Amino acid sequence: MPGVRLPFERLIAKCKELNVLSMVDGAHGIGHIPLDLGTLKPDFFVSNLHKWLFVPRGVCVLHVPVANQHLIRSALPTSWGFVPAPKTQPSSHPGKPKEITSPLPASTQTPFVAMFDFVGTIDNTNYLCVSSALSFRSTICDGEDKIMSYCIQLALEGGDRAAQILGTEVMDNSTHTIRNCAFAMIRLPIEIGVEKGMVKDENKTAVGLWIGRQGAEEWHTFFAVGLYKEQWWWRVSAQIYLEVADVEWGATKLKELCERVSSGEWLTEGKAK
Repeated sequence: MPGVRLPFERLIAKCKELNVLSMVDGAHGIGHIPLDLGTLKPDFFVSNLHKWLFVPRGVCVLHVPVANQHLIRSALPTSWGFVPAPKTQPSSHPGKPKEITSPLPASTQTPFVAMFDFVGTIDNTNYLCVSSALSFRSTICDGEDKIMSYCIQLALEGGDRAAQILGTEVMDNSTHTIRNCAFAMIRLPIEIGVEKGMVKDENKTAVGLWIGRQGAEEWHTFFAVGLYKEQWWWRVSAQIYLEVADVEWGATKLKELCERVSSGEWLTEGKAK
């Protein structure tokens, strides 16, 4: 999937206009771009924290306004705070529905909060790192605005330099709004076709795997390369610990790999592995 910024703000507003519930999958949201959920008012919002906030995997956010919390019926997996929905007893079984009892102390939280308050299979220590991560970003990195501004500018400059080195282009739209984030999508100079130097259609998936494997084995680097509309693209994540020179280095190595693909080298090595 391309790393670009979609107009989620407008999509949320349009959902409200059409009386449709909105759910924002903000996997790369928190720590990446400014977010004001109080202003956006999505009906549901989820985001990972390990991608851009630098905390352990498994830490994420589920934001649900109070008005919609009754629609969330269970944590995943279902755990101690689960409260079954009321059911109408059939005439053959009159009386009060059977209640589920919990060995835990009675909660003073709302049912929604209690449902997520203690999930037996989750390691909560990961979540304890969040406050330290926020403190680090504030005191060492000069705050969220500085971090986001640096990363977005790096994606713009690094993406342009990579496209120059590869002799291709950066994925963009006419208003340049999809590049208003810390991602850059750079097209690789490989074509699908039957002519010399091209990759046959039946081999396109194997070529992407070969590029990924060679990057890891030769330079201990993972290149996020994928097909989009029958073309290969390199997704650059402009993190705060990188510089333009790092993106240039990656583009140089990818150019070499693309030339080796065009020469047919991957056919021998790819089939051997």
